[in-house]
Amino acid sequence: MKLVSIIVPAYNVEKTIEKCLKSLMAQTYSNIEIIVVDDGSKDRTFSISRAIGKIDDRISIFHKDNGGLSDARNYGKNLAKGDYIAFVDSDDYVHPDMYRRLVSVMDDKNADICCCGYYRTSLDGHEVSSVFGSCVSMDGIHAAKDLINQVAFNNFAWNKLYKKELFNEINFPVGRTYEDILTTYKVFMKAKIVVGIEDPLYYYVENSSSISSSLTNIIGLWESVNEQMQQMVAFFPELKNDCDRRIVETAKYIIIKYLQAGYNSNSDEMANIKRQLSLQAKDFECSIKKYAYRIIRFPRIYYMIYMFKILYMKFKKNIKG
Repeated sequence: MKLVSIIVPAYNVEKTIEKCLKSLMAQTYSNIEIIVVDDGSKDRTFSISRAIGKIDDRISIFHKDNGGLSDARNYGKNLAKGDYIAFVDSDDYVHPDMYRRLVSVMDDKNADICCCGYYRTSLDGHEVSSVFGSCVSMDGIHAAKDLINQVAFNNFAWNKLYKKELFNEINFPVGRTYEDILTTYKVFMKAKIVVGIEDPLYYYVENSSSISSSLTNIIGLWESVNEQMQQMVAFFPELKNDCDRRIVETAKYIIIKYLQAGYNSNSDEMANIKRQLSLQAKDFECSIKKYAYRIIRFPRIYYMIYMFKILYMKFKKNIKG
């Protein structure tokens, strides 16, 4: 059996780390090493992890000064001894059969990366929604191209299993938010074959208490998507139109988030997004340019359209019910 290294960065997660680690201990694929990187936690994360580690010798606990999620992941991957490597966020958990399924598919298809679907859950364990993966197989270049529109694959690091060698000379960017966007396409481009399965096997926990923090850092989404799309255009100039559209869609998403949070459409944060979008729109294709300018000039109209769609879908659901 090939060894799977599972990297778990942990920072101030005393309420969730036990559930996360026990879900990994319960894996039906037993040949795993679990590398917990405590990133300078100020609560009981380290002591809880160490106590659980005494139960299972496959768990190794490391403590380091706080450097952020990317730094903790890089620290862990440099310690990994496995043939395969995976990343699990410490407030999430996984299906007992996750890594057996992913290893089986990778071995069967001779793949370098295998991706699965995931569940969105609340902190109390209630399922919010399920996102099914795509049962596909493609070469790494086409898989990287797919990340522009995210039809078959997504940028998340955590719903995937990789050949460890793919991360040679690739690190998560330290000090950046939305670091997966800046990393996954690079790993995909080194892969020969990327495959996907439909089944949701990862449980992504939505923490409502982190909404304000997400809003504070959401400008990082804009920066990361812009950087990723610039790199994509450099590699695949024929996809510039798709990259432009992704930038505009990201701007719309951020504007909606700010308006939902009660920000004025002329706030400094939104003004910055609109200013950058306006500058970039000069180089967009004609149809996308018009779309971008409408978002810049009439953000509240797009927010109202968005809310109308949400209410309409709830109305339809209630009628059917």
